[in-house]
Amino acid sequence: FRSEWMLDPEKRGAVESISLQGDFHATGGVAIRVALEQSGVVFWANAADAVDANEAGKPTSILLENLKVDDFKDLETGDKLPDFSATGDPITFGFVVRRGEAGKGPREFTIIADNVSISCETK
Repeated sequence: FRSEWMLDPEKRGAVESISLQGDFHATGGVAIRVALEQSGVVFWANAADAVDANEAGKPTSILLENLKVDDFKDLETGDKLPDFSATGDPITFGFVVRRGEAGKGPREFTIIADNVSISCETK
């Protein structure tokens, strides 16, 4: 998570949607998801975008857009939602990089993220 990617709904208003865009280089295929932390709970978006291995040095541009509160689940139990209301606690944003399949053991990879931005629509 990046401290400069923080939003306080009490000051900016309720969160309508979240989008992430950026250029990613990876030594192996990975999936990128928007992640957020609120009140000590980590959530990640159900939607993901794939970054294929690109040894040739060309980045894969991804765009995950218009993510709503129902598009997120907590990492621990999967049954909590973040509070996007105007009275919700501050939210810190980041992204999750995942490679491999469950039960296949650890995987090593290198990823470089460039020009990554997260934007929020508020009301």
